[in-house]
Amino acid sequence: MTQPTAVDISVAINRMTSNSSYFAEAYGSLNEEWRPDVPPTTIVFSMLGRAFCRHANRTTEEQMVAIWKTVEELILNGDDAVKNAVATGFLEAVLSESSAGRCSISSVSGHFGPATIAYCKAWDEFTGCKTEGVY
Repeated sequence: MTQPTAVDISVAINRMTSNSSYFAEAYGSLNEEWRPDVPPTTIVFSMLGRAFCRHANRTTEEQMVAIWKTVEELILNGDDAVKNAVATGFLEAVLSESSAGRCSISSVSGHFGPATIAYCKAWDEFTGCKTEGVY
């Protein structure tokens, strides 16, 4: 039996941006800002995390499920660059926005998978925070 191939950055970005039009629009805008260069992957995922927080209250249940399922899958099945970008980009942006009062994790954390929760708790331990909704 062969091991599945780890998800790479381009596939990860495509999966994330296909979950909502606001992700796709934010990613398009970021690419325009960085042209002719390509934005670093952590910046891409951080921007997606902030976009999520700006639009969380208008995100449908179907989109919410898809977004957090994708996050969990990328943490579990991404290559090292993907895992790092999702954790230090997307999740840390969402946690930071929550800590700043610009996003409520409590309203979305029911969609978090076990790996997502574990990372959020580890980040809270590292930063000395206790993000509402993670516990």
